[in-house]
Amino acid sequence: MRNLKRTLSLALAAVMLMGMMVVGAGAASSDFTDADEIKNVEAVDVMVALGILEGGDKGDFQPNSILTREQAAKIICYMLLGEEAAEKLATSGAVFTDVAADRWSAPFIGYCVNLGILAGDGQGHFFPEGKLTGAAFAKMLLVALGYDPKIENYTGNSWTINVAADAIEAGISPKGLVLTNELSRQDAAQMAFQALTANMVKYDNKGIDIDFGNGGGSVNMGASNAEPVANDKSDDYRVVSADRDEYQQFCEKYFSDLKLDTGDVRDDFGAPATKWTYDGDTVGTYATKAAVKTYVEGFDADELKDLKDDDYDFSKATVYVNGSKDASLNADKLAAREYVGTVIEMYANGDKAKEITHIVVKQGYLAQVTDLDDESVSLDIYNPWDKSTATNVTFDDDTKKNNDTFDKLSAKYEEDDYLIVYTKGAVVDAAVLAIADVETVSGKVATTKITAADGYNGYFTIDGTKYTLASGYTEATVIKAGSEYDFYLDENGFVIGAETVKEASATIDEVYYVDKVWDEVSKVSGANVTTYYAQLVALDGTISQIELENVDKATGTGTYLTNFDGKLVTISDKKWTDNAKETHKSGDDKFDLTVWAPNTEETWDLYDNVTFNAKLEKTSTRISTSAKTFRLNADTKYVFVEGTTNKLDTSVYTGGVAYDTSKATKSFVITEDGSAVAKYIIIVTNNADQAQTFSDDAIFIAKASTEMGDGYRVQTVYYADGKKDTMNVAEGQYPLTAGFYTYDTDEDGYYVLDDANKMTVTTGFVWDDEEGVIANATIGKDALFENLLTVTVDGKKVEDIEVAEAAFVDTHDTDAGYSKTVSSLESLTNLVNDEKVGAVTLSLNVSKDGAVIIVVTDIAAK
Repeated sequence: MRNLKRTLSLALAAVMLMGMMVVGAGAASSDFTDADEIKNVEAVDVMVALGILEGGDKGDFQPNSILTREQAAKIICYMLLGEEAAEKLATSGAVFTDVAADRWSAPFIGYCVNLGILAGDGQGHFFPEGKLTGAAFAKMLLVALGYDPKIENYTGNSWTINVAADAIEAGISPKGLVLTNELSRQDAAQMAFQALTANMVKYDNKGIDIDFGNGGGSVNMGASNAEPVANDKSDDYRVVSADRDEYQQFCEKYFSDLKLDTGDVRDDFGAPATKWTYDGDTVGTYATKAAVKTYVEGFDADELKDLKDDDYDFSKATVYVNGSKDASLNADKLAAREYVGTVIEMYANGDKAKEITHIVVKQGYLAQVTDLDDESVSLDIYNPWDKSTATNVTFDDDTKKNNDTFDKLSAKYEEDDYLIVYTKGAVVDAAVLAIADVETVSGKVATTKITAADGYNGYFTIDGTKYTLASGYTEATVIKAGSEYDFYLDENGFVIGAETVKEASATIDEVYYVDKVWDEVSKVSGANVTTYYAQLVALDGTISQIELENVDKATGTGTYLTNFDGKLVTISDKKWTDNAKETHKSGDDKFDLTVWAPNTEETWDLYDNVTFNAKLEKTSTRISTSAKTFRLNADTKYVFVEGTTNKLDTSVYTGGVAYDTSKATKSFVITEDGSAVAKYIIIVTNNADQAQTFSDDAIFIAKASTEMGDGYRVQTVYYADGKKDTMNVAEGQYPLTAGFYTYDTDEDGYYVLDDANKMTVTTGFVWDDEEGVIANATIGKDALFENLLTVTVDGKKVEDIEVAEAAFVDTHDTDAGYSKTVSSLESLTNLVNDEKVGAVTLSLNVSKDGAVIIVVTDIAAK
């Protein structure tokens, strides 16, 4: 059983620790918005630090997108020339028919062709956007290393086999990569990274090339073998002298300031590591080997004895706790603690697999965000070995850095959120090494087996599932059978904290806005009888009318007419007796109103009669009042109550609105208890029309101009009516990507650009007056139906956009597949019905009346 537990523990740690975000990780990869998709972190960090690779204009790296031929040409130029020199490359004319002289990649393609690194198809075509395989990129890298493509037979039917063999021998083929497959950006980064440390080669004799003529090919004869280029050890990129050799590696020739230190280097947690530096600045620190043993439970005295009986030697082991060396600890003392949920990694001497040199302890603490603003974030951090109460720690924003602890925390968490923090030396107020999400499990505890004699240890069950307490469980919440809790689990599935679930007195679904209370007087047996009614608006926008009890329960009199109009209330139909001893029955569809006052409860906070200091925009992330600033996110709901009585109308939006708040007659903000995040914003108004968010003065740029002026470029643009023109765009605006822009002029009279407003597409929906730019959408065969167009954006459909009045612009390459031009709705209809056409990509600028302009950017043939 012990061996089984050991195996499970190791597997759990290997899988679950992937969820940890290391705050001190290589800055380049962790800065990208899609950092969690990057597996080749070290390669990406180094290549970005050298300026060879960069992210997109949206802050992402797109690690899994496929490398194109022209992108590969740019990478090679940057590797051979450096970023500055590569950007100065120019071309005097078109090298290929499908590579115009002003195409962004033309200089890079021309340079690589001149060096024999790249070639066309022999018919004048290069196919710049063609997808690249690993073998094709390996060939480019090998030629950059000095291998001669003719001598090494990198042409002809066997070129792939020859390239693969040399790539493996040269050490530039990543383990497990199939070279014949298309190559992703991050795998290209890995190959280029490995090429940095590969040997440069030369030939003492390049022999002679014999051309058989008439298309019969050629052969090289008499060439010597490729030999490594000699180099002085003093010029080696490796810091440790014992690691150096007498050959020249690629980085030593082209990036002499790149250095690798494999000496006494450890990662943030103390594991053996290596460190890359460039021009004196640290690029990143990276673990060099896997632990020989990993535990998240089960490392106790019996386990240690088994290891020693198996000839494991701990006499030279140094213990690191969250990156700090702890001379007071050794293997025996760690085993005596019988940690549960604490990761313990053991690293061995490279030559002696059972001689343990490092023991790394990774101890996380439960933390909760208590305060968050633009300048700092505060956490309550619980260290159960220190005290049962939390320590509040504040992390200020270091404005000189864009990836500090504040940035990491504020980007991922909100006030009241729980998380796991790993601090230097496991000291709560020390530097944060890493953060991780908690998993929340809620339910009523059925059984417990918990001891509190030496810490709070044991387990409990919920619905038949067993949950084990971590050694780091905060004892602030005592667990009892029959009670309901929210439990917080660490990355390895152990319970590290809990909160008792408190029953709310009223759910948010039971809250209504009172538009109007009125009475109607009728004669019953000759006497006047007053009946009260209320018109209510639920927070989902539903309008309803209800009959009220004849006496206000709160006052004991019929004072409904002055107490409830314009307020948020809850309603009930329960039995009660008034001051006149009259019993009001339950279930008689006559309701009582109670003004909603949640601020005394730990559920919701209400801010009523607020006045906003600014307009709401669809992209707004915060809105201020005189008393408080509220955060807005994709879950914020906006409830508009327009008009009153028989002219009452409502509308509800989620995630963002564009609205002039000065038109509101009354506004409410509802947040969760103690939070600054607005869950509901209720706006009462006589005019709920949203502000236009489509940019009516937007232009479309198909590609960046290379026609230079004095401080500007002559840029071709397309206006909203589809007309083509040019404007002088300030040089500082470049580089530019294709898309819609708004424009203004600077002090020199040149145009400056800004991204046009984008339509928010977080989920699929049927278009209903939504406005803004939709970029890089695709359409299929059934995209058009009676002037209504359906497009797909990042897998989400926007259906039935009105396109009858749209202007059309076609910027796709007519030489690459579909030769016709799409200039009207009719030609678009013909296009989508053409069986020979594959994916069609287009961009639109949409007003509330429909698409104003549609730009066809790419048409793929089947």
